[in-house]
Amino acid sequence: MNETNKEITTTTPPHFWISDLLWRTTNTGISQNVISTYAPYKSKKSIIAHMRENITPYSDGRKYIPRKERKYNPYFTDIINDCMKDVWKGDKGFVFNENQLKEVMKIFPSVDVEWSKYSGGYYYCK
Repeated sequence: MNETNKEITTTTPPHFWISDLLWRTTNTGISQNVISTYAPYKSKKSIIAHMRENITPYSDGRKYIPRKERKYNPYFTDIINDCMKDVWKGDKGFVFNENQLKEVMKIFPSVDVEWSKYSGGYYYCK
């Protein structure tokens, strides 16, 4: 391998400030116009690991989302609370997308998470 090929393979990608795990639709990186936070071609295990590293767990000891927060988005809150009810009973709960999974991880940081493409792409939490 000559020096020019070595330079090409070791140079920084054009958008060095964005992880290759993250998805972008604009040239300037992640913005309000991004459709999905994570690249669709990346493995779900690496996405789950990235989420786990970057969440800040709640410090108030909550086990569910409080009813007063339900008024902002009742559907989102009901999915999280249903998942958490199953998890606290020792069963598998499920959520549908990354935002819901992040919320579950904030409530219970050590939750075991599995992704199943065969069941519609749900994240199972236990």
